Amino acid sequence: AHCARTEGKKVVLTTETLAPAGDKRTKAIECQYDKVLGIQSGQQEVWETVVPLVNKAFDGYNVTLFTYGMTGSGKTYTMLGPTLMESAFEGTAAPTSSHIGKDNNRGVVVRVMQQIFKQVPEARVSLNYVQVYQERCYDLLQPASTKPLRVREDSQKKPGQNVNVFLEDLTEVVVTNVEECLEYLILGFANVAFRSTNYNEQSSRAHCILTLTVQQQLGDRLRESKLRLVDLAGNERWVMTGPQISPQHARELATINRSMHILGSCLQTLSKPPVYKRGIEVDRHVPYRDSTLTLLLRDSLAGNSYTLMICTICCSVLYQMQTLSTLRFADRVKRVKMKATICDTMDHKEVQNQIQAEVEYLRAAVSGASARGDLQELKQRVSNLQKACLGLEGENRQLREQIAELEKQPLQKGTVKAATRRVRRTNSEPSLPTPDPWFEEEDLQAACYRSHDDMGSRMAGRCPKGHRLQSMGSIAHPHPAAANAAYFEWHC
Repeated sequence: AHCARTEGKKVVLTTETLAPAGDKRTKAIECQYDKVLGIQSGQQEVWETVVPLVNKAFDGYNVTLFTYGMTGSGKTYTMLGPTLMESAFEGTAAPTSSHIGKDNNRGVVVRVMQQIFKQVPEARVSLNYVQVYQERCYDLLQPASTKPLRVREDSQKKPGQNVNVFLEDLTEVVVTNVEECLEYLILGFANVAFRSTNYNEQSSRAHCILTLTVQQQLGDRLRESKLRLVDLAGNERWVMTGPQISPQHARELATINRSMHILGSCLQTLSKPPVYKRGIEVDRHVPYRDSTLTLLLRDSLAGNSYTLMICTICCSVLYQMQTLSTLRFADRVKRVKMKATICDTMDHKEVQNQIQAEVEYLRAAVSGASARGDLQELKQRVSNLQKACLGLEGENRQLREQIAELEKQPLQKGTVKAATRRVRRTNSEPSLPTPDPWFEEEDLQAACYRSHDDMGSRMAGRCPKGHRLQSMGSIAHPHPAAANAAYFEWHC
């Protein structure tokens, strides 16, 4: 019997539980999502749902596609399709692009590769393939290597961005067409850890992450976007595995369920509304480091990326608890808000080439100008400017001599009156060694006058600030100019 049905963008789940009296209780749960595909939907309908987000990668954004669900619900089938799965399991040669292009059941990964080389054929494309098995990362493109890769963090963190996490010694190959992509995909998928379970004959025991990096040259800018295609391992219940489970299978099952639990905890924290304290948003702790999977996919969960989660469910009433868990997980995922930005950087090599080309152009222009005789005209203009500069220097010298002669003449009464009007207060206080704050800045540029000639240890004719002093006599014998002065003493 079926326990779930689709109604537009809703999934209606009907659960049955036993009451204490032995009666059955039926409960209907409705969950609404962005898109719901029924059991009769094909791979083309899945691709039509995914392709608008995939095209964001060509505009410079990072894009991540997840598949989540219980074991045997169709995650790997959705990502790869039956043709590639058969080639990997049986060890046959990779299908050609023309053969796989006619296959209507080809998966999302194949269609993404075809879309990349169709939309941006001039771009530089590279890929890497990793599996997370029992909380350890392995390079699927190096089957002979059994040593796990070490997870590293970039110490140079940019403000406003998460710490960059990468794998040390990870193999990344450059591909030029779809055929090369399929060869590396089948090579890597054949090295994924599989185990036969009660749900299907070959069940993936690891999380697989395929990353396609697209680099586009736009003038002096380099646009680099990443497409991450993540096939998560299926979650299982211990009661469904049977009593004859092996210790290795038990360890695999424990690590898978643990990583999926931490993934759900991270998404639950990210789905909560922000908390503000005194108008400032409080940083919340997200347990990324509790699992290798969440640490690698940190940007894809709440960083600089567009993320789409494809959740697969089984409608059988035997697995209604797994279906309910998947629906709750999907409901939690859709509440997370992402902040994606265009990944453009300056291409330093291109800028250097442009500067070098400009230098060569200027050299050619100078050599061409000398060949045409324009260099003589430039020399004549320089000579005229030098003569004009000499004339201005002579005029400046004459003005300085006139100013010096005027300074030697006695100060006129009108000048004293005009100067004394700028004094702000009575000058009955002793002279200050520092500039008086009562005076304006322009007063500091005026000459300083005192009513006596006794300068003590100071230089005669100069105030402490170095301004010229002019004697105005004393009270008993004042200078003629002091008769009309408003005050006896000035401060600079």
